[in-house]
Amino acid sequence: MKRIIAIVLFLGNYLSADLVLDGVAEAEKGNLKKANALWTKACDIGKYKGCYNLGIMYDNGIGVIQDYRKANELYTKACDAGHIKGCTNLGDLYSNGEGVRQDYKKANKLYTKACNGGYAYGCYNLGIAYDISKGVKQDHKKTKEYFDKACDGGYIEGCFNLGYMYDMGRGVRQNKSTAIGYYIKACDAGYEDGCYNSGLLYANGIGIRQDYKKAKEFFKKGCDIGNMDACKHYIEINEKHSLNILSLAILSVGALLLLIIVVVIFIKRKNEKMKEIIGWIIGIPIIALFWYFTSYITTWWTAFKLSFFGF
Repeated sequence: MKRIIAIVLFLGNYLSADLVLDGVAEAEKGNLKKANALWTKACDIGKYKGCYNLGIMYDNGIGVIQDYRKANELYTKACDAGHIKGCTNLGDLYSNGEGVRQDYKKANKLYTKACNGGYAYGCYNLGIAYDISKGVKQDHKKTKEYFDKACDGGYIEGCFNLGYMYDMGRGVRQNKSTAIGYYIKACDAGYEDGCYNSGLLYANGIGIRQDYKKAKEFFKKGCDIGNMDACKHYIEINEKHSLNILSLAILSVGALLLLIIVVVIFIKRKNEKMKEIIGWIIGIPIIALFWYFTSYITTWWTAFKLSFFGF
């Protein structure tokens, strides 16, 4: 499980607020040593927002030598003071066995504290724990419950994982329509796998109405974000579509030329009655073929622009 690497600002009394904010200002200027000193002062006087920021530094080796034990000590101070993100990061240390003996049960207790405090990432980690039986008995009902909380709290991977549960029928009744709703939500928030999976569902048309236009749209969106599988499928669907259009265009032109040859032959024979019959027989198909050919040329041009120009 990954830790959120971010320095979060909190306001306490004026002294601690100044220390924490001044530390952030120094960190933004690249003065990490000065930032460390300011947050140390804040932590030492019992203002645990500084402890949390120091924990981030030692946890990730930012401006200091990486020291998981020191990070554990600082996150513990922050968590004990009610800093829920400190609890989550401390949980990650126990889950990964970094600086402490690996203890999934301890990690889950910390995630529970964070989740109950409204931190979506803590809920997400609990969902993962119940999904893969990490320190708890596998329970897909609880998995869904915590992914729901994570998704509602804005942690977008929770939404994606809900989509996957409904997509695969994992612990819930399989429902592709519900799945794609969660995938699209993840995609709209910039989660590349959400775009890719949305494209797959529309392309395959299993459980939902097949729609290559929407599939291509989501593959392109996923590709733009950086999903290489989405790029591959986007290219493949364009090539397949273009090939179908080209084949139909060739067949249409061939049929049209054949009909013209037949008309010319019969006109040369000057058979007035036959010319009238042929006129009716050929006229309607020619009009239909012309319309058909024109519509596919338009679609081909759109595909060409998407393939080579991206619009």
